[in-house]
Amino acid sequence: MSRELIGDAILLFVTLSWGITFPLIGNAVDTVDPFVFVTVRFLIAALILLPLVFTSLKKTSKEIIIAGLILGALNAVAYTSQTTGMLTLTSAETSFITGISVVIVPFILPFFSLGKPTKKDMACSLLCLLGLFFLLGTDVTHFNSGAAWVLLCAFAVALTIVYLQKVTAKLTSLSLLAFYQILFTALFCSPFTFHHSFHPLSAPAVIFSILFCATFGTSIALLLQTKYQRYTTANRAAMIFCFEPIFGSLFGYLINGEKIGWPVLLGGMCIFTGLMLSFIKISRRGQLKFDG
Repeated sequence: MSRELIGDAILLFVTLSWGITFPLIGNAVDTVDPFVFVTVRFLIAALILLPLVFTSLKKTSKEIIIAGLILGALNAVAYTSQTTGMLTLTSAETSFITGISVVIVPFILPFFSLGKPTKKDMACSLLCLLGLFFLLGTDVTHFNSGAAWVLLCAFAVALTIVYLQKVTAKLTSLSLLAFYQILFTALFCSPFTFHHSFHPLSAPAVIFSILFCATFGTSIALLLQTKYQRYTTANRAAMIFCFEPIFGSLFGYLINGEKIGWPVLLGGMCIFTGLMLSFIKISRRGQLKFDG
């Protein structure tokens, strides 16, 4: 198996892990403040990775610290805004809106010298925005209360994908980079927890949610993404991550019995179609193939 296929398979596993976290986070934020949840989640994840990187800490460089700070800041915005959005949105709605990040990616590639958007990219973005309109049932108030937070998350995720693609091409100690971005995420979020109670964290369901999200959805997932995304392109990675809404909806149904109504189906279909079309290339002979 080629290095590219191995990388794609690992990123798909990462996407599956993230998909499972949506209903778990949704259950936890019913009682736990989003900033408290994210801070504890990433702090535990950092402690999980610490034994793995402890002997390598002496190799910490200025470049790794700077990259870790930037990724930590982006993660803090992405995960807290997503978790806040889940106070009013279902797993399906949250995961599909987060999936818009993969269409945003081509538009920010030029700022990192990684390419530029095409007319097809713009058309696919409009299709995804139409899907968002259907997904929210044209309820502007609902958009302001929940979807706007998750849309902010989508922008932060897109920046993370592109920046990670850029920085991992230059760094070698990628396990250290994964550790520092996780640690800095917890540190960036911690000041916002001072006025919130940590008592709800003792509930069994919340404990399970945090431990699963910290272990599989954070430490393992971000370590694998950091190490293996460099084996593919930013566009291909984005295409793989577009399966996150599918996994999020599926596990929202399996874990919480969330119903997937017509607005979610129609909006999700538009978004998913836009995501997939953004990576299909038509050759001069009229043949279709994946681009990336």
